[in-house]
Amino acid sequence: MTPFSCRNTGYRDANHTFIQAGAKLEYIPVDAGGMDIERIEQLCKKRKPPKLIYIIPHHHRPTTVTLSAERRMRLMNLAPKYGFALLEDDFDFDYHFASNPLLPLASLDAGGHIIYVGSFCKSIAPGIRIGFMVAPQAVIDEAAAIRKIIDRQGEQLLEEAVAELMSAGEIARHLKKSHKIYHGRMENTCRLLREHLGDYLTFGQPGGGLAIWAAYRKNISAKAVSANASKLGLRINDGRGYFFKPNTSTPHDYIRIGFCSLDEKEMAGAVDIWQQALTPFR
Repeated sequence: MTPFSCRNTGYRDANHTFIQAGAKLEYIPVDAGGMDIERIEQLCKKRKPPKLIYIIPHHHRPTTVTLSAERRMRLMNLAPKYGFALLEDDFDFDYHFASNPLLPLASLDAGGHIIYVGSFCKSIAPGIRIGFMVAPQAVIDEAAAIRKIIDRQGEQLLEEAVAELMSAGEIARHLKKSHKIYHGRMENTCRLLREHLGDYLTFGQPGGGLAIWAAYRKNISAKAVSANASKLGLRINDGRGYFFKPNTSTPHDYIRIGFCSLDEKEMAGAVDIWQQALTPFR
């Protein structure tokens, strides 16, 4: 089972972006069923409803959970009722392993309340910083005007290359191949964690996405483990980057483990070093 003793997790880079744009943020807890929609409705009833809700319904970052079908429908009903927009970030929709993924919220949007965004940097390569957006025309026009101020032309050659790969079917073939590889790497990583780090970590095998969310067992400090691993040549997160308020005294003894970039031998080597870094906590 995915560990959820701490619910106040979120994607800090997105939060920073909204803050820079002048937004006042209200943080919504996440549990094993995804974002707490009950909390959203409570906030709408108590005060002025938000203008926009940012949500990662598939493989939430950092916890990897997927928003349940019941909560999806409830959220979709709240949007027109209270007049807020939904910004749906679906950055790794293509990688779902346990079953067929639920359809994006945007596929059910009949009222024009959803802005759907994604990226090619996960499906093709990290260096391809090309994203896409599906939204009402007025939103598209406004975003295009702002983008023109920031970058008048964009990466034209790269965009043309991606467009040709799409039209030729190469991206679809690449996704099929990478899906199989990443699924195997996910299962291999979970096996290594259970066999070598089971005394130190608790985690659930994710149904999809590109990472595993884990919690250190009691009295193990993510910050100390990170420092130990760094001395041994392995860089791992110290647990502070996953939370809304990372500088509080609340323990942040969690870790998000990316598995896609390492083959079986490389991951085994990383886990071996990680186990050495955990030795003081035996």
